Amino acid sequence: MLDQLRRVCKESEARILLTTRSGFWELRVDHRDVRAISLKPFNTQQARGYFRSVFGQGSDQYKEAEALHKTLREHTVPLDHTGSVRDEVFNLPFCVRVLADYVKDGGRGESLEGGTFDDLLRAICERERVRQHLETPAKDQIASFVDVALADATERPCFALDDLLSLPSGGFRESDRNKIREHALVRQSSRGLSFSYEFLAPYLRAIGVRRALEDEHSELQGGLIEVLERERDGEGELSENLGRMLQPKNFKAAVRRCRQAVGDRHSALASFFFHLARKLSSKNEDIGSDTERTQALFFGERGDAVGRDVVGWWFYGTVENLDLTDVTFKSCNFEDVKFRRCSVNNGTVFDDCKFAGSLVLGPQWAEVDYRANCEAEFPADTTWEKVLRRAVGERSARAEMLLGIALGKFWHGGRFLGSIGEANWHRGWRGEASEASRVLTSMLKAKLITEVRDRYVYDRTSLADLRNFMDGRQKSGKVRLVFDDLIG
Repeated sequence: MLDQLRRVCKESEARILLTTRSGFWELRVDHRDVRAISLKPFNTQQARGYFRSVFGQGSDQYKEAEALHKTLREHTVPLDHTGSVRDEVFNLPFCVRVLADYVKDGGRGESLEGGTFDDLLRAICERERVRQHLETPAKDQIASFVDVALADATERPCFALDDLLSLPSGGFRESDRNKIREHALVRQSSRGLSFSYEFLAPYLRAIGVRRALEDEHSELQGGLIEVLERERDGEGELSENLGRMLQPKNFKAAVRRCRQAVGDRHSALASFFFHLARKLSSKNEDIGSDTERTQALFFGERGDAVGRDVVGWWFYGTVENLDLTDVTFKSCNFEDVKFRRCSVNNGTVFDDCKFAGSLVLGPQWAEVDYRANCEAEFPADTTWEKVLRRAVGERSARAEMLLGIALGKFWHGGRFLGSIGEANWHRGWRGEASEASRVLTSMLKAKLITEVRDRYVYDRTSLADLRNFMDGRQKSGKVRLVFDDLIG
């Protein structure tokens, strides 16, 4: 390719610039006179070919480079993202070259799980220190980038030179100010400086979380808290990176942070660290069963004699592989929760808990003790009602009773009555005559019934909804609308 470019230059007198710093040059050329062409990264086979050309086929260093390249991609790129932009980053000629240089200098891949990418970052920053004669050590460069990523919670954080010079970590040295723009991990755009690759910010934030877990006295910064809140269900790039980066030894620190957030009534933060601890528990050899996992997450070193009460916790997202038998959840909040592969029994108690959003339960949940002081919003209440086969909560039970009286007037002895007289409506309210007008207003508003002269006519398109309610207290369609209005 280089020979072809030389020939083009000679024959046409064209000027051609080859660079890996396209962002840098985009701001310095007149685009009316320049055509920019982006070269594709290597594929995996071409990356191996580069290692062969540098080290020779079958050499120890070739094997080390190939293994490190494979490990790096597996640890940093999720399996279901194979072929994504992040996957291609590690096949960029620049990254492949850095990997080769790293192996030449004695770098090895036997670091802790997830640490291979840390090693690559250090190698890149060390390479920049030597290339640009920076005074800022590689570890301080990384610490500065971590602080910048934590300070801006957006997906693509932008920052200024001054932001990198005055940071909790100390920042870049002032003498390096004019060299930062050309750093391999930095890109310049019209909005300021940003990271060269999209995957960098989430990974750098994960390093920040790891730092907070390893130092129990460190404070979580505002930007980091905002990022953690976004992933309160335990799903996202930050959680993904932490799952690969952290080790079993970080489990207790994650649990400690979770309980601290519960004590501070910081709901989203508590849920994030709960999910992080739950994932780390699967790596911990001391936790071999769902019962041990539940004990470690909720009760620590305490024994059963102290009690199995989970008080004031918040849960978002999937809760799985836990033994919840004889566990009491008291004053807990559940939002968009899916319980999967969790054991329960009639000693599983929900006392003064709140449920919102979607809810997934298994049929075995019919035996749990769901107390009347709990609150469940739609559609979580519908899930509980289907499992328990009864109304949930005092307001729901009262609304269901009133709705039963009203709909029963159109369903007599298993037969549908298309309309009833006004006098019929006001009979049979069992001491709830004062509520008859409110129920009538709700049904008219939902167009479940219409008023024709002195009669109330039932909407025949909602006949299936009537049958579902009268046969099994299931609430659907316009019947559901009336029920929600009555408990609202």
